[in-house]
Amino acid sequence: MRAAVFDRHGPPADVLTIADLPDPTPGPGQVVVALEAAAVHPADLATIAGHYGVRPRLPGAVPGIEGVGRVVAVGAGAALTVGQRVLLPLGVGTWRDRVVATARTLVTVPDDLPAEQLALAVVNPATARLLLGQVDRLLPGEWILQNAANGAVGRTVARLARARGLHTLNVVRRATAGLCVRNAGGDVVLVDGPELAHEVARYTDGAPVRLALDAVAGPATDRLARCVVPGGTVVVYGALSGQPSTLGADQTIFRDVRLHGFWLTTWLQQADDATRAALFTDLVADLRDHPQPVDARFDLGAVAAAVAAAARGGRDGKVVLRGEAWNG
Repeated sequence: MRAAVFDRHGPPADVLTIADLPDPTPGPGQVVVALEAAAVHPADLATIAGHYGVRPRLPGAVPGIEGVGRVVAVGAGAALTVGQRVLLPLGVGTWRDRVVATARTLVTVPDDLPAEQLALAVVNPATARLLLGQVDRLLPGEWILQNAANGAVGRTVARLARARGLHTLNVVRRATAGLCVRNAGGDVVLVDGPELAHEVARYTDGAPVRLALDAVAGPATDRLARCVVPGGTVVVYGALSGQPSTLGADQTIFRDVRLHGFWLTTWLQQADDATRAALFTDLVADLRDHPQPVDARFDLGAVAAAVAAAARGGRDGKVVLRGEAWNG
């Protein structure tokens, strides 16, 4: 089978190669899943580059956080059948034609949804839901501030916030990125910069902003902190800048701004099986009415081109890899 592998950290397009690995065989309670589609996330690129919070064992690491596929072999005692469609376990290394997994960890999904959508069903939508529902309890009519708002998480936050009666201030890097955020339900779109706090105050007419969501880190963290009220919270859930979060001591000492981190993997590890299953069921159902935008599709064998496309700015959607079970 084909697998995208890397033996050292570095620019993803430079260090990834396609290896020919033996087909896996399921043990007791396991199944083999043939990949239909897998997402290319910023966290995947950061992992390959060596900038992520968890580093895989080298050499021969296979990246890929999420994906979807079909069961093609079943081990003794596994409660799945050949042909069933399942979401792959998060972080299993999905950029390969075949994955062996414990059957009880897999979530079955409908046959009538596009594979490329199911490959994007969990990481970004779940992060958006949990950022709104777990980190801070906001009341209808309040404002949420977020950067990287034109990304998959940001658009979902804007949509879910509007449905809950919340208003969003959506920060982007360029004005042309604002249309997709407004279409998703964002109330206000602002271009990031040193005057962000003044712009936020102007659009909210001084109404308090208690929660800011940071996908960028670096100096962007401090810019968000200066927009929230004393005692407000900045939640860092990404580091698109590739830099450590910067937060001025004046914000923490004199304004009591709190910095909080969120990582979906930690939440999933701490949640019980029923809670995780309920979340995944809701996320898959939500895809029917709110599909995730896909910018480009690449065969697994063209993984270098895929990660190069994912690293470029100006995309309107995710990059998706197609595996051996891809059927359009």
